[in-house]
Amino acid sequence: MEVDNYHEIEFYYRIGQHSGGGSFSNFTNAYNEAEEFRKMDSKSKKLKDGLLYIGVSGDTDIFSIHHITKEYINHVKSTDMFSDNASKENWLKAAKLALKTNLPVIGSYKWKIF
Repeated sequence: MEVDNYHEIEFYYRIGQHSGGGSFSNFTNAYNEAEEFRKMDSKSKKLKDGLLYIGVSGDTDIFSIHHITKEYINHVKSTDMFSDNASKENWLKAAKLALKTNLPVIGSYKWKIF
């Protein structure tokens, strides 16, 4: 029996305030939907009104970051949600690149299983 993967679009308006934007069985579909939202939201200027993060993650090792703030990067630095230091460093590297370029970044990591 084959198990479908899922990928969720995530939004954070405040640290700890998570909102989902839909689940997809295909990373590419989730990525494209998140990017459409980022483009729409950029035009409406909501990204400057408190949205800290737009990204895609799921039950695979692939993720994408579409919008991020320095505040959210600092929050993630202080957490223990990655399975190992290399995964955390991969995520932080992608986050810093997304912040610098204002473009989406795709990366790979392993989440810590709680």
